[in-house]
Amino acid sequence: MRQALRQFPEFLTVNNTFEQTTNILHSKSIISEDIGGVISLQSNQSHTAAKSSYQRAFEKFLAEEVKAENKETEKEIVDMQIKDYDYKDTKNIDNIYGQAFLSGYYVEMEDPKNAKKTVEELKAMVAKNLAKDITFYTTNSAFGLKIQGYVNDVPGAGKIVDAKGKFKSSGYGDLKK
Repeated sequence: MRQALRQFPEFLTVNNTFEQTTNILHSKSIISEDIGGVISLQSNQSHTAAKSSYQRAFEKFLAEEVKAENKETEKEIVDMQIKDYDYKDTKNIDNIYGQAFLSGYYVEMEDPKNAKKTVEELKAMVAKNLAKDITFYTTNSAFGLKIQGYVNDVPGAGKIVDAKGKFKSSGYGDLKK
């Protein structure tokens, strides 16, 4: 009674009896009466047989091997990818990272060798360089000048090499002498 009053205060009051409470909750379809615990031998056997056939079907499904042999993307998918706009064309200026393009354009514009080139020629030159290597102007120029940019042969730069040897847990490994 207390739980019903706490859960459904909009339907019940403190003065309701047990019979009134059950009638109200039954009329609101909050509680219902079902016959439970009745098991017949025949229904139990058919349920077991159906369950085992389902289990067999599921095991058969799991045993099936699905082979995906298609190693190339289908032509329909490729056509759909480039139907509206070809995103993979690296020579198109719109597909190049904008800040890299601007940096490259500035470097080429400031170079005295390119003083007589037009804007379109400079854009084509930058697009060609960035199509080869997206980090072209990061590695081959710095601060908008044609000087050496990013290098790997200084301490702390370059590829990360895992420590090896007896003292690898220290992070240094076996040091070369």
